[in-house]
Amino acid sequence: MLSKEQQKSIIGGGDGCYIFIRDSSGNAIGWIGDENGDDLTVASAQGLYNNGNGFSWPNGDYVSGYCCASCPQFAQ
Repeated sequence: MLSKEQQKSIIGGGDGCYIFIRDSSGNAIGWIGDENGDDLTVASAQGLYNNGNGFSWPNGDYVSGYCCASCPQFAQ
């Protein structure tokens, strides 16, 4: 069994939430956290996802989903 500290290191130490980004054509870009690469809080991830059809950047990239705690191992 992993200690609490070991568990935090696996999912980033915060709430373990990430958002999934797609480009303007709908192609997958991948899972990201905040601007520092750290995981997001539940409220932040939900807020970015629930902002209309998901938050979008000027270049057309947009948030198409989010996950918390059960994120795929490749989320970073």
